Amino acid sequence: MIDERTLQQLEDIVTNSKYLAKIPYQKGNSIRIGKYVIRKNKSGYLIYDCQSHEQKTSTWSKSAALALVKGWEESRSNAPEIRRLDKIVEKNELDAMFYRNTVNKSSDKSRILSAQTRLDIANELIYDARVKLADMIIY
Repeated sequence: MIDERTLQQLEDIVTNSKYLAKIPYQKGNSIRIGKYVIRKNKSGYLIYDCQSHEQKTSTWSKSAALALVKGWEESRSNAPEIRRLDKIVEKNELDAMFYRNTVNKSSDKSRILSAQTRLDIANELIYDARVKLADMIIY
């Protein structure tokens, strides 16, 4: 059962347009949050400001784009950390593609073992960076 306090908080969120504007929603091929729009393109995600009708920046991962927009909406200055984590995801995803290809195509056992170890390290770094970005989105 939902208690009265929780029900009142939920009603405040639904009736207050200030909170509704910050809830992300997908419309077509874009994600809208407040005055910003996130669109996927071939090299990552582009962030546009709908009020000034200009592109603000681009990111490699969707989670970095969401974290940046959430930070801008809440007037937080955590953009350098988000960009650092986005670069970690980008570098290690590209490395992982290379290592995966090496594991699949190589016939040399030592080369396969080395590539598999590096692939595991790259996947772990990707996971850690994505968890930190997710924390920035949620909190």
